This record gives sequence, structure tokens and C-alpha cells, in this order.
Amino acid sequence: MAKLTRDITRGYFKHMSKVYDTTYVHKQSDPNIKAIAFALDLMRIMDDEVFLENYAITICSPRRRLIYLPFKPGGRAVPLLQQIELCTHEHHHVRQYDRLGVGHQTKYLFDADYRAHKEVRALRCNMEMHYKLTKRVLNPHLLAQSLKAYRLSNAQIRVVQKHLEEAARVVAQGGIHNHPSKVGWRWLKKQGF
Repeated sequence: MAKLTRDITRGYFKHMSKVYDTTYVHKQSDPNIKAIAFALDLMRIMDDEVFLENYAITICSPRRRLIYLPFKPGGRAVPLLQQIELCTHEHHHVRQYDRLGVGHQTKYLFDADYRAHKEVRALRCNMEMHYKLTKRVLNPHLLAQSLKAYRLSNAQIRVVQKHLEEAARVVAQGGIHNHPSKVGWRWLKKQGF
């Protein structure tokens, strides 16, 4: 079995970008990102400093699909496995936009229950790719707790955790449900995984 390398990780990002017609933007290179961070904080979705340092965001329109990353693909700042998981996760958000349109992004911003539901689906991508590459299931409790940064209530996080626990049972049997996970895994298999 192959090993994740910086070159394979960069290739993975390039492949996913080609399949989903996305563009990656390193957050530090875009002067508009501070305005986005300020808006997320103002809307009480996420603390601006936490967002700037640690989180990605996907912004889609009919003409562009931008994925703002807090690292350079294949770089050393974030472990390569986490980069693969995040890439897959963000492409699931692109799929959500494709299926649900511009209204999806608006609802995601202003409806915390909706946001929690959509993050469950995207976090499942993290679980799927992590399992395929390590044969270990990510802890549903820790994944759900990661959404505290999204300013979800404890009740919403409990619901997220319940859904992730159900997903973990399927993932532990090797099941892949999400399209970006399937696309990504097919490419990784061609690389010897």
C-alpha cells in the first residue's frame, strides 16, 4: 500500500479541483478573507480569529467555486491525512451547493439546525476517507465537538453526534456514501492505496 506524501496530497487536491471545477485560495493570500471572517463573527457563526487560523470555507456562485484554505495543499502546516479529509469535506459542500443552489448557502449562514445537518454530511466524508486510509474510525464525539467552534448549541451537537455514531457503524464496515469520498478514493486507489 502506498503512503501519503506531499506530492500525492497535492495531486489529490488537483484531481478533486478538476472533477468539481473548484479553485483553492490560500486564505493568507486573499485580502477579502478578513471581511469574510468579520462577517462570520458578526453573524455569530464563528469567532473571526479561530476561523482565520483553523478553518476552511467554501463559497460557490454560478460562475465560481472557491475553497479558502488555511494551508497550502501538500504543505507541512497540517498533517497530510487531515488535508485529504478536509479536501473531501469541502467538496461535499460544493455538491450541496450543486444540488440545493444559492438558497443553500443563505440558509446555511442563518439557520443553525440546517448548518448542523449539512456539517454532519460533510463530516461523514472525513470519517470515510480517514477509515479508508487508516482502517480506523474517527471518534464521532470528537468530530461533533469540533462544531462547537460553529457556535452550535449543546443540543445541536448531541444530534450531530448521534448521526455521526450511526454513520460510524457503516464506515467501520468500509461503506462510502458520499460522492466526493467515492471520487477521492477511486483516485487514491489508482495511486496504490
